[in-house]
Amino acid sequence: MSMKMGASRAMGDFELCPSGPQQLVCCDIIDHGLVATKQWGTAAMKDVPKVTIRWQSAAQMKDGRPYIVQKRYTLSSHPKSTLRKDLEAWRGKPFTDQEADDFDLEKLISVNCFANVVHEPKTRGVFAEVRSIMPRPQALPKIAVRDYVRVKDRVPDGAQAPATSAGQPPATSPTAPVSLPPADDFPADDPPEPGAFDGPDEAADDNPEFP
Repeated sequence: MSMKMGASRAMGDFELCPSGPQQLVCCDIIDHGLVATKQWGTAAMKDVPKVTIRWQSAAQMKDGRPYIVQKRYTLSSHPKSTLRKDLEAWRGKPFTDQEADDFDLEKLISVNCFANVVHEPKTRGVFAEVRSIMPRPQALPKIAVRDYVRVKDRVPDGAQAPATSAGQPPATSPTAPVSLPPADDFPADDPPEPGAFDGPDEAADDNPEFP
């Protein structure tokens, strides 16, 4: 058996989402709360709100399940934040500052988009990352989320969901909306990402699918 530190990367049955343009559907919004983050261009650390948007791909693994890709963001409505730029590109037109401040990320669940997936080498291996998000081309039929339980609804390992009087697990209560803080609350500390699409310079036609 190999004892090289990188040997375990090839031992599992993990299937990396193929690279290239593909249709995606948002299947989860994960709120990480405040995360200690190194500030862009400095050595200073600051607690910054982070969220992850997760998508299922139209591409399928060998067993027929959809691939899952995701991207972590600073939760900020600042015009230069990566989150706002990606949402504007997905939407097909810019937000006003008020629209960005009020936008509820939970509305993204089940919304389709089209994006480029790239394979990004990291210290822990190669990961599939989302780039160049845009509205779903109208020629492509919508895809739906399937066989997925949101992270906030999952029962921790070893725990058992409490039963109701009828002996059935209760319905999960919805969490508070994950909205963008006002632009002045957080700096635009996300660095520019290679190949990231900054969104249209001028207002485009509305994307009827985007909430």
